[in-house]
Amino acid sequence: MISSHAAHTPTHPARWEEHDLHRRASGWGSDGNILGIDDIETQTRQTLSNVGAVRTGGGATWDDVLKCNVYLNVYLKDMQDFQKMNNIFAEVFPENPPARTTVQTPMAEETMFVEIEAVAYIGG
Repeated sequence: MISSHAAHTPTHPARWEEHDLHRRASGWGSDGNILGIDDIETQTRQTLSNVGAVRTGGGATWDDVLKCNVYLNVYLKDMQDFQKMNNIFAEVFPENPPARTTVQTPMAEETMFVEIEAVAYIGG
């Protein structure tokens, strides 16, 4: 049986609540501002760091992540941003990456480039 629950982290800003970070993460920094304006690599790193904080708060490891949905802002200035995001993703998941769906979609904030939703199984 797979159970799901919201994982809270002690350092996430209240503003994250607006974007339902318990299920997905974006490039919000600990000060409540989006990091890496016009920089997909910085936003991807921060987004995966935020996913990692929620994952750790829920008692999971990167190896427990079964699937990631990656949402890329429709306002990308350059389609090379996909490859840049993919390279950072590969740094976090160097071997046996989870299944992934990547789509291009509008974001909640115009300055956001990437949002990642992760599903992990915590055995017990």
